[in-house]
Amino acid sequence: MPEARIGVIGGSGLYRMAGLTDVEEVRLSTPFGDPSDALSAPLPVVRVDDLEAAFDAVSKAGGVIAKPIFSFPGGRRFHFIDPSGSELAVWSER
Repeated sequence: MPEARIGVIGGSGLYRMAGLTDVEEVRLSTPFGDPSDALSAPLPVVRVDDLEAAFDAVSKAGGVIAKPIFSFPGGRRFHFIDPSGSELAVWSER
């Protein structure tokens, strides 16, 4: 029988399937920073028209910037930590 190799992205839970054997964890680095371990909560994403204005407003309000503005295939975004410790993302198509 031919050998099949399967890659599973973390956070999906698929790597804990019953009967799955010979599991290898591979840690990757990306241009956007190291991937986090399994998410403890969903990531709320807020859409805005002016990302820089939103970044400035969050910074001036004392928000902790977790990931500065970066580009990705869907546009650009940044992440910040709110006063309760939750991480949120702010996204713009431009």
